Amino acid sequence: MARVRSKNPRGRGAELRGELVAAANAVLDETGDPSSVTVRGVAGAVGVAPNAVYLHFADREELLAAVMVDRFTEFGDRIRAAVDAAGADALAALRAGHRAYIDFALEHPGHYRLLFGPGEVRPERPDLAEQVLSVAFAAFELCVGLCRRGVEADVFAPVDPEQLARSIWAMEHGYADLARTERGGLLPDPDTILDTILAAAAPR
Repeated sequence: MARVRSKNPRGRGAELRGELVAAANAVLDETGDPSSVTVRGVAGAVGVAPNAVYLHFADREELLAAVMVDRFTEFGDRIRAAVDAAGADALAALRAGHRAYIDFALEHPGHYRLLFGPGEVRPERPDLAEQVLSVAFAAFELCVGLCRRGVEADVFAPVDPEQLARSIWAMEHGYADLARTERGGLLPDPDTILDTILAAAAPR
């Protein structure tokens, strides 16, 4: 049964917006399926009429874009915190960021599917796509920076840091997808996969 929510005082609309995003996040954590997030369901979880959602989001797609911005920000913050905790060693920092990526993907499969699965924000909505991509690229640039540090420290061969970062991301994404299937048991430890890639990128 949906809870009944008291009205926000005048000027407190931003509070409701945050509650709606939090409710959509909760649905994703519960179901693991982005398609389960609906305007009606989110409104019911917060205790408002569906029309109240449209005071803050033009449609479901805009609501999901807000969720993506919220979770991409958290995703990037978790990776950054892990990297900072690892210290100055480029290889240790890259391993820490890699583990933070995998941990997020496995802990939040619904959000990971929303962030990296088939587009919930259509290309014909460039306003929403730009909001999402700006925070998504911030997380990716962190990985590029780590790869650049490794190249400059001669930990890696003099390869293009962006291409190395893309290769690592492709591996992480593939691991996260396969780990959720019945074939996940065939995968080696994610750190072993990363070490294999980095060994190939090591100076000869």
